[in-house]
Amino acid sequence: MSQADKYLKEVYTKLGIDSLSPEEKYNRLDEINLELDSLNASLPKPMNVKTTGTINERLVQLALEGYMPKSWYKLTQKKYQWLGDFGIMSYPLSTIISVKSFKTKERLLVSGTGSLHAPTIGWGRFDDPKEFSEERLKAYLFRGFLAIYMPSSTISELSTEAINLNNHYEKKLIRPINNFGSDLKKSLISERTSSTILLNTSEF
Repeated sequence: MSQADKYLKEVYTKLGIDSLSPEEKYNRLDEINLELDSLNASLPKPMNVKTTGTINERLVQLALEGYMPKSWYKLTQKKYQWLGDFGIMSYPLSTIISVKSFKTKERLLVSGTGSLHAPTIGWGRFDDPKEFSEERLKAYLFRGFLAIYMPSSTISELSTEAINLNNHYEKKLIRPINNFGSDLKKSLISERTSSTILLNTSEF
């Protein structure tokens, strides 16, 4: 068990949600993140970047396991990890999920395929609203991003223009991190193909 998983287990146990389903856990995301912050503040040394990165991947995985079982995969081969962290089986082509922690820098922007035909979803506990100006977000659209998920507290500090910016399908580009699972659910293609549920990217 990795250090990230040990921390998450400690948090789940303290919140009494260890036995809940992945979907139910993701619906308690605010509580989980608050408890993670409290745990981090109590440590002799703050969690390192690798640990926080793994924790965030595990949180995204809760939504994927809960809403799209058997329809996603982890990008594990090193030569593909620059693309992102997960792939979702989507229509017409797969979608990449790029998970970051608190800062995007250039890492989020250069992830993904750079094509709307195989689009990218960004997810992170981003805490610097200056990284998401309207002009900066337009670069994400150019790179084929469908959505960028972040805490509501960060969204509230963005400009009105940034908040209202739409993706190529006229859906919100910036979205609350809590809505990730429900957005997946709303965009699923109900028809099952070989027991696989597909994400309709034009509806995301």
